Amino acid sequence: MKITKTEIAGVFIIEPQLFWDDRGFFTEAWNKEIFNKNEIPADFVRSAISYNPKKWTLRGLHFQTGSHAEAKLIQVFKGRIFDAVVDIRKGSPTFGKYFCFELGEKDRKLIYVPRGMAHGFLTLEDETVVTYQLDNHYAPSAQSGIRFDDPAFKVPWPHTPANISEKDLQFADFKSS
Repeated sequence: MKITKTEIAGVFIIEPQLFWDDRGFFTEAWNKEIFNKNEIPADFVRSAISYNPKKWTLRGLHFQTGSHAEAKLIQVFKGRIFDAVVDIRKGSPTFGKYFCFELGEKDRKLIYVPRGMAHGFLTLEDETVVTYQLDNHYAPSAQSGIRFDDPAFKVPWPHTPANISEKDLQFADFKSS
């Protein structure tokens, strides 16, 4: 397992080792001991799956507030996504910066997103399935987000979203929230 730091403090790209044979492959998506050695907390309490039948579906930019903030370990099971992480941690040296990365089923790379980040993705293929490991329980009252096209961050989405929820369209700019 290769772990690479990104320019955003606490965000990591994880490249799992794939063990191939005539049946397919076997790999570890995460390993608590390896993550802890690399100072990545790995105390996940739940797992989630996002199925996206249409290319150009956008989800985000989402986060949970306060004590309900959650870290995420994200991997694409099928298809490809353009993944975006925005640092909204006040006092962080990378506050207001974003990191974008393409994740896909071919290389099985993962991205670790720490607490205090807004996260979203745009599907690049039909029938895309994204898996999440999360380190906190979902709290509807703490659910929040910022507009995917917030001018404060200027995330360079590779295509205009064709499918986005009404809720995601209603998020305010970060400066307004």
